[in-house]
Amino acid sequence: MDAFDLFRKLGAGAKFDLKRFGQDAARFKVVRSPGGEASSDALSAIDYFGTGAANGAQSRTTVLEDEEVEDGGGESEEGGESGESYEVVKRKREDEERGVRTKKKKKKMKRIQVNRVRSQHRINVHGCDVPDPVCTFEELQSEYRLHPRALQNLKDAGLNSPTPIQMQAIPLMMHGRELLACAPTGSGKTLAFCLPLLAHLQQPANLGFRAVIISPTRELANQTYRELLRLSEGMGFRVHIIDKASLAAKKYGPQSNKKYDILVSTPNRLVFLLKQDPPALDLSSVEWLVVDESDKLFEDGKSGFREQLATVFLSCSGSKVRRAFFSATCTPDVEQWCRLNLDNLVSVNIGHRNTAVETVEQELLFVGTENGKLVAMRDIIKKGFLPPMLVFVQSIERARELFHELVYEGINVDVIHADRTQQQRDNVVNSFRSGKIWVLICTALLARGIDFKGVNLVLNYDFPTSAVEYIHRIGRTGRAGHQGKAVTFFTENDKPLLRSIANVIKQAGCPVPDYMIGFKKIHSKAKRRLEKRPPKRSTICTTPHFLMKKKGKVQGQKVQKQAADGEDNGEAKTSEQGLKKRNKTPKEKGTEKHKKASQTTGPNSSGAKFKNNGAVSTSSYPDRRSCLNKFRLICRTVPAKTEAKSKALKAKKAVLKGVHSQRKKKIRTSPTFRRPKTLRLRRQPKYPRKSAPRRNKLDHYAIIKFPLTTESAMKKIEDNNTLVFIVDVKANKHQIKHAVKKLYDIDVAKVNTLIRPDGEKKAYVRLAPDYDALDVANKEPLMPDDAGTVLFTVHEQFVIRLFLHRLASSKRWLQRLVEE
Repeated sequence: MDAFDLFRKLGAGAKFDLKRFGQDAARFKVVRSPGGEASSDALSAIDYFGTGAANGAQSRTTVLEDEEVEDGGGESEEGGESGESYEVVKRKREDEERGVRTKKKKKKMKRIQVNRVRSQHRINVHGCDVPDPVCTFEELQSEYRLHPRALQNLKDAGLNSPTPIQMQAIPLMMHGRELLACAPTGSGKTLAFCLPLLAHLQQPANLGFRAVIISPTRELANQTYRELLRLSEGMGFRVHIIDKASLAAKKYGPQSNKKYDILVSTPNRLVFLLKQDPPALDLSSVEWLVVDESDKLFEDGKSGFREQLATVFLSCSGSKVRRAFFSATCTPDVEQWCRLNLDNLVSVNIGHRNTAVETVEQELLFVGTENGKLVAMRDIIKKGFLPPMLVFVQSIERARELFHELVYEGINVDVIHADRTQQQRDNVVNSFRSGKIWVLICTALLARGIDFKGVNLVLNYDFPTSAVEYIHRIGRTGRAGHQGKAVTFFTENDKPLLRSIANVIKQAGCPVPDYMIGFKKIHSKAKRRLEKRPPKRSTICTTPHFLMKKKGKVQGQKVQKQAADGEDNGEAKTSEQGLKKRNKTPKEKGTEKHKKASQTTGPNSSGAKFKNNGAVSTSSYPDRRSCLNKFRLICRTVPAKTEAKSKALKAKKAVLKGVHSQRKKKIRTSPTFRRPKTLRLRRQPKYPRKSAPRRNKLDHYAIIKFPLTTESAMKKIEDNNTLVFIVDVKANKHQIKHAVKKLYDIDVAKVNTLIRPDGEKKAYVRLAPDYDALDVANKEPLMPDDAGTVLFTVHEQFVIRLFLHRLASSKRWLQRLVEE
């Protein structure tokens, strides 16, 4: 026996043999007596001191057993029934726990499956209660009751499965959630918001516009409009786009029948209709407001549309309005605004933010100087390329210059920029889509959102000013899973911006030299300055300088000759008209009467002949005015070189003579001697006088009388980016340009003037490409009302400005007005 057995026997306690010591067990109440109830519990058996602690525990256990077991019956029957009920309850509890466990397991499995789908397609979601992504378009029909016709239209367009942004954005908009979506270029963002709009609206209704889509450019708005028409074919929806703001005012005004559902527009045209009195567009029943390319529309300054967006948001006054923002690049300003102003926002990102598409092969090519760019461009054309190709430059002037250089290379090339009319831009885009144009030179106008099928090469002729602009430029190729290529030229002057572009290329998986990543990071202020003001570059021209100079001289001589011919013709006409219209003096009338009387009464025919000959001879003498005109023309025709030589000779003679040269004495023929002019100062006043400073009568308030808002003027504003004014007759082009700059705080590119038949002078003021005439007209009340007449506030504004200007210039006049 070891120590463990010994301790086990010592701790075993006392044992009673009930058969042998039955009387003793009954005495100690270890077993039940036949007349009373003895407890079978061991705790009651060892309660020698009668404290009742063990009995309390026993009572609690018996109460629980009595609740489970039915009353009545013997001891053996009671014990059997309680055992059966306990097993049933236990089994039920196990089944319930098993069901809860299976539900939790199913939810967990589904969550794991959803997370696997999202991680597989690189879908990043931030928000609460986000619906699960859909993997097929058929799920939209079963879960969200999508119209079967819309599903058929998708199949007809060749769209069989949704893209990552469509998998998550469509269910969110179907549930009516406000979202901020950021996905790479060419990932199908247009379909991601067009399809849920059609599903949410369900069917046409005569309630006015229920969905509004805002795009930054007309080309992108036209593309969205075409996509909506293709998706809604056969469903009866009325989709509209605002082309002409003047026609839209009549079409969508308060007296219209409101038979329209979806509106696609640019911000300026929308704001123009909303600012009329009364508003020509009612957006109170709008349920969805979609902002495409939101980062561009939220920009500050000339190129942004933040003020216009604020006006549109205020006009969408319905209680059910929801907003969705889509873009390929997301800025902190947009995200911060959305988190502050959108309810229960969900943010959706596909992949990393602000990254390029992985299907585009990106390449950086060093060309040395600006002249090397044209050499490299011609080398690409010489080696051969697969059209179509997009070429991006930084300004309109450089686009024109490059077009004039490439037009002789034997390829179909064209150019598109903001200075071209809308009709020209539409024709160029259609020709490029149809394959008639191989190379299209463009500015940042086509960098955003435009979907050209099958663009094989994007060439950045001028280095982009930011990583965001670079992402949008190269996003015109490699769309919808197709392969593409992007080549970017850079020179030594592009070094400050090279590091950010190299990082974007490296993130996309393309090779980049290590020295580019090691460049010093540019300061944020300098970066913003470069984005707003790109670096100046030399002109794109291969014509020798002496030929350009010769060409300029020839053109200048042609212009001078045409001007001289025009002045000659004009002066001849004026002299003839003056001779015809000149009133005759009384002496001339008397001599004519005398001549007529002598001719009729005089018998001598020879005298009459003599008089007639004398009359003819006097009329044959040239007039003094015509002689002066001819002399002036002769002087004008003297070449400029001979005039310069004669001036130089006179100056030389004057220098040789010197100061002590003898002057000719003045010979006076008249006996009267006038007093020489001397400086006469005015008498000093007795008290100081306060007078207004001398003001130019022809200032900018007097130059521009009022703007024109006729139908032809509206066409100039919309199509040619030109404002039309009625100006003072004495004002020249330079004064008009300065006056418009000072009154409206804008840059003017060109001014043309025209004298109307009623004697008024009309000025056509073409604005710089950075400014939009329609935007200026919206900010300043230049627009007509619905009836086409000029608003009274326009003329009133100029009158008030002139009045305030004169009040400020004369304090004494202001005091008199107050006293009166």
